[in-house]
Amino acid sequence: MATMAVEIDNENLSASCKADTRWAALSKEARERGFFVPVQPLSDAVKAGEWLMGGLPSMGALRYGPPCAAVRRLELTTGAGTEIRTGFPALSDFASSSNLSALLLGSGGELGRLSGATFKLVPLGRMHAVTLELPAGGLVPLVSEMLSKVPALYHIEFGVRQGRAVLRAIVQGEEALCALAMSKLEGLAAGAGAGRSEAPAPYLAASGAGEWHLPLGLVGGALPELAAAAEVAGIVERGRVRLKATPPEGMVKAWAEQGHLELRARKGPGEAGPLPALVKQVFDPHGSLNPKGPLAAEARKLEEAPAPPLFNLRPRMPPEQQEELRELIGEGNVTFDEYDRMVCSHDLAPLPREVEVVFRRLPDAIVLARNAEDVAKLVRFAQAHDIPLVPRGGASWGFGGCVPTQGGIVVDLSFMMGIEIGEGEQLAVCGPGATWKQVIDAAAKKGLTVGAYPGSYPVATVAGWLSTNGAGLCSYRYGTAYDQVAWVEAVLADATVVSTRDGPFDLTALFAGAEGTLGIITKVAVRLRPSPEASRPVAYAVDSVEALVGPLVALTRSPLEVLHIALFDGAHFRYQRLLGKHAPEIGGMLLAVLEGTAESVAEEERLLDALMKGKGAEKLPSDVAEHEWEERLYELRARRLGPGGVLGEAVVPAGAFGAVAADIRVVARELGMQTSINGVVVDRNTVALMPYFITDERTMLRSLGGAMGFVKKIVDAGMAHGGRPSGLGIFFAGNLDKMHAGPTAGLISDIKDTLDPHHVINPGKHTEMGTRFGIPIPSLLLDYGMALMAVLKRGMHDRLPEGEELRERLKGAKE
Repeated sequence: MATMAVEIDNENLSASCKADTRWAALSKEARERGFFVPVQPLSDAVKAGEWLMGGLPSMGALRYGPPCAAVRRLELTTGAGTEIRTGFPALSDFASSSNLSALLLGSGGELGRLSGATFKLVPLGRMHAVTLELPAGGLVPLVSEMLSKVPALYHIEFGVRQGRAVLRAIVQGEEALCALAMSKLEGLAAGAGAGRSEAPAPYLAASGAGEWHLPLGLVGGALPELAAAAEVAGIVERGRVRLKATPPEGMVKAWAEQGHLELRARKGPGEAGPLPALVKQVFDPHGSLNPKGPLAAEARKLEEAPAPPLFNLRPRMPPEQQEELRELIGEGNVTFDEYDRMVCSHDLAPLPREVEVVFRRLPDAIVLARNAEDVAKLVRFAQAHDIPLVPRGGASWGFGGCVPTQGGIVVDLSFMMGIEIGEGEQLAVCGPGATWKQVIDAAAKKGLTVGAYPGSYPVATVAGWLSTNGAGLCSYRYGTAYDQVAWVEAVLADATVVSTRDGPFDLTALFAGAEGTLGIITKVAVRLRPSPEASRPVAYAVDSVEALVGPLVALTRSPLEVLHIALFDGAHFRYQRLLGKHAPEIGGMLLAVLEGTAESVAEEERLLDALMKGKGAEKLPSDVAEHEWEERLYELRARRLGPGGVLGEAVVPAGAFGAVAADIRVVARELGMQTSINGVVVDRNTVALMPYFITDERTMLRSLGGAMGFVKKIVDAGMAHGGRPSGLGIFFAGNLDKMHAGPTAGLISDIKDTLDPHHVINPGKHTEMGTRFGIPIPSLLLDYGMALMAVLKRGMHDRLPEGEELRERLKGAKE
């Protein structure tokens, strides 16, 4: 607790302040404790609320992403007078429904009045700045070289006037890495003919008629013409440049045709159609915020959404509707075959037949959609006949997001897998069915790669992972699924095709984590980055999973910023050995992946080795680390021992990892389970804890009973130590109220009801646990049911197969 204006939470690496707090006050309090907010306004004089809601330029967006990457929680009052709190004060908000914080940032007060905010903190380490002056023609080539060859880059901004360019660069992090970065930067500057300058920071000092977000390559081509006419300034962000300029009319038109609108021009609906007005209607139903603005006028034109039905028993599709569907979509694109429908009645987690009593998970039909027009046709057909539509991609999530609850039509998006990467753009425009592996492979041909991606990336689709807003491989540096996506195209429940590329606020955030319930995504623009010069996995062993806490906290509280951190217990490796795989005999492992230039990776490894040794972690041979990184796809192969396995998940603070792991061990003993405890570190204070247990998924009590009871117990254990649930889907939709305070959870439900009042798009999940009868199960009743299943499971102890039984079970099994 620092002052009345700013509160610093050293343990959870967060800082809270009121909206009217000057940034200088927040920055001072954080730096006195050795921390800083990783993304911050260019000027310390602005107020926190002005920066967040006004879309003002930022420092640190190159290294850490846009302002939402630095925000934990927003506190605001909607136009309806409801006080809501988005996100979580100490944890990442991935997999917890739509990213409301990102939706509200930059909205200019159209949706609510900000009263306070909580920010992430990062260990400051060292920060060094240099200002250079050079010929304007050498600016973009120098920036390109810096991006690929200088480690620890934090910020780059530039200004161009009368043939001369001023460039300001800042590096931040561990002192040795900063020294290496400055040495490399000075060498590149000398080669470009750049010299030191005392000029002020160029962006705020520059004048310009407007601001744009443009690819660096496009800026390089336009710079001579722009600089000849007037002053130009820019801030280099991840994959783009925020440019301040006065371009000629023809250039503005050309940029707009390529989808690059002037930032102030995004206040209208643009390609987002009715979506901004619908969102406005939810947050500000009476138009009391900015009542004379164009968005309020659009919202007033909308009819009030009808209340969703309390009871809706949807019948099976009759023969005449089946024939109509064939004619609508084409005979070759629809199937009513029972086997095909059974395949689409579950996802990664098979369900016993007994669940049919509650859910009608067998769809009436499966349709192969090939473009957005097909999807729009299906939505019109579904609305006309009150038939549920369930989008399906790789089905690699285990919470039932693509499983029907009331039958209906499964929309198979796997054939919509095209990938286009424009020249000079760090962006891949993908069909929703493209897998992350396909995107990675396509980007590699252009010398590019993705940021973070899911562990199931060979089968997980871009739209599917965004819909869960998951965290995964490399999230520690590059964020969640939402952070990898620039914009989406989607078909809403009224069959309107919309794009979130422009609009008055970040509408992409609406679909991130909505689990496919607000619309059917038909395009995803994935952010790319240059492929690194070098990367290297390193692994460290400890005596037990609880002993991982010391090394983990030391690493996350240091200025080192590795690419990826994963945690494993000894049971995980024991299961691998039972399967005949090579695995070390250790109590626990911390696996880290380093990335950068060859020099920076070597230096970072040296620093990390010393840090881990000081915390009692023993470095494992390089071939062990490389093997575990290569095996990252197969972390659940142990389910073959069951046959079957269930993955649970809870989100916990890094410092509580050991205590939660110990509690889960107790739960496993009580329930007679064979359990392993793994985790992925999402950010410096957030661990996605992912224990799994081996079971026989062919029986009701062992499979569903064990799963429901187990997941409830681990969520309870996590929440007891400051954690939260993760993911909703069908069975855990009741956790929405546990993730968010009542008014915020209610607002999330209102968004669903407004965008899809008849609950045609993926009904019965996310905001409610729906049933085949159209009656949702109350969350309190669901809690009692899961607790009862845990009690019943206690009498059924799972065991691992041995000897001849093990050999028979593994005979002929494929990876």
